[in-house]
Amino acid sequence: MSGNPESDAFSKTIGVAGCGAMGLPMAKALVGSGFTVSGFDIRPTKEFGDFASKMVASADEFCGRVDVLISVVRDQQQTLDLYFEEQAIFKQPTYPKTCLLASTVSPRFIEQVAALLPNDVSFFDIPMSGAPIAAMEKRLSFMIGADEETAEPVRPLLEAMGRDLHFLGGLGKGMAGKVLNNFVAAACVTAV
Repeated sequence: MSGNPESDAFSKTIGVAGCGAMGLPMAKALVGSGFTVSGFDIRPTKEFGDFASKMVASADEFCGRVDVLISVVRDQQQTLDLYFEEQAIFKQPTYPKTCLLASTVSPRFIEQVAALLPNDVSFFDIPMSGAPIAAMEKRLSFMIGADEETAEPVRPLLEAMGRDLHFLGGLGKGMAGKVLNNFVAAACVTAV
């Protein structure tokens, strides 16, 4: 189900940073649902085929375009690079006012990031479950570190990319749920 076209989210430009196996199909799902999307990755824009025209080559240009950041980079260090160090999105003069961290990282790291972000940024942890094929088919499961009311402004984005939304409470609880999900999955594989 796609979001309500009257939603405020549809008036914003969504930036997807980390357009790899998961991020690129997520960005395409957002475009397919009617969102204005720009992509950012450290790889050259020409490597993105039919999505290349929506890719932005520099972090400062990306920041100037996007209102909402969805980061799907590989790990904690790449998240720090993207947000505060190499690309330093949140140290630019203009930066996204909403940040959704979809990468799987430590729940404690979420607290560290929240403490470093500017005070005017709404921050959500939204780790997902599902392989790249699930991202392509818009059927990811999201574990959201917020209650439904708090996450309402970003709900249309999540619904455009997935079909199962689990609102787990406060910041960091989405990531805690994801870590537990990974543990249970690994235990099942080991048991089999």
